[in-house]
Amino acid sequence: MFDGYSPAVWDMFKKSIEEGFEGVFKEKKYTWQSLIQFIRSQSTVKILTDAELRTYHHEFQAIAHYLMSNNSISEEEHNQYFWFGIHQDSWQAIEQWLTIMHPYHPRMKPYKFTDVFKAGKYVFDVNSFQNSPPEGLDAPPQLQSSPKQSQIVMRTVTFPALPSTLPVSDKFNNLVQWLRKLQVNDPEYASTYTRLVSFIPKPTVSNVFQRNTTLPCAFCKYPTNIHPTRAAQ
Repeated sequence: MFDGYSPAVWDMFKKSIEEGFEGVFKEKKYTWQSLIQFIRSQSTVKILTDAELRTYHHEFQAIAHYLMSNNSISEEEHNQYFWFGIHQDSWQAIEQWLTIMHPYHPRMKPYKFTDVFKAGKYVFDVNSFQNSPPEGLDAPPQLQSSPKQSQIVMRTVTFPALPSTLPVSDKFNNLVQWLRKLQVNDPEYASTYTRLVSFIPKPTVSNVFQRNTTLPCAFCKYPTNIHPTRAAQ
């Protein structure tokens, strides 16, 4: 399509290209603030593939090369800005590779941007075997069954307080009525009387050393210390 391509005449071919893409070859002017804004925007985007890393490298170099040619930034600042334009999640993976290749690199100095770029291409290589799992393992995680995890549920249980008075129930009343029908000498009297005594509240901490014997008998209404031998009978 361009003059100078066939037959091959370089000067003519170059001129025809420049005329066809007029304005593209003019160098764009950048400022230091342009580089800062670019670094801040790029550092928030995760790099997942080597193609994305190459795009970042190309756009960064367009700005940084212009600033270095004007002595706006030094070579060390060039290396620093390139590193901080990469997302923080990628730093550790890239630095592990750099540590192996440059084990004695001073920690107070940034890595050369060329070394960082080379390490990044290795880390984010889309042809890595990790990106091509064997057959049967490439199913999405949400489709694979996972063992159920047991859950521990904590609940607060409140135990009822001990009764301060004799309980009133149908069972208790039935025992009283049965006891009234019996004579003291009846064999069933002692067992029924013992069952009634079990309804009396147990001693608490305050009276564990002094038994309360003034509770009335459920049968005769007298204090229980008057006839302590009835249960034995």
